[in-house]
Amino acid sequence: MSLRLFSGLNRQVPEVERKIVKFAVGPIHAAVDIMHVREIILPRGISAVSSEDNSIIGILDHRDAAIPVVDLRRRLKSGEAGNQRQKWIIIAIEEKIFALVVDSVFGVMKVQQNQQRDRSALGATDVRWAAEVYGDSDGLIFEIDLAQLANSISSN
Repeated sequence: MSLRLFSGLNRQVPEVERKIVKFAVGPIHAAVDIMHVREIILPRGISAVSSEDNSIIGILDHRDAAIPVVDLRRRLKSGEAGNQRQKWIIIAIEEKIFALVVDSVFGVMKVQQNQQRDRSALGATDVRWAAEVYGDSDGLIFEIDLAQLANSISSN
């Protein structure tokens, strides 16, 4: 068999596509990988706890589990919460469960590899919390580094 038979093939690598849940935290458009989202709920009562991390605003009793509640506005230094339409996103990662307080949820969207942005110039900024940065028609979307967040919650 001649190698020339294969030289004319147009080998296209399929685009890697992921699904994320896109939401707003103040002026920031952020997202989490849908594979870690258990559910999205309306805010409800929590038990206050003291924590060195001021972004942990309490503990939620949800489906027979005590779940830390993290206010992403405080975590991302995006101003104080005040949106009456808040949602809580229940996250499960690495056997850890916690809730993220966000201002509003836009929904599930697909992102492809060509939407990923080079973040090498962000070194001097405080966006270590972002695992990836994507571009879409609304601007930039910062994907929350859930593993880093889970580790910081469990270490407090």
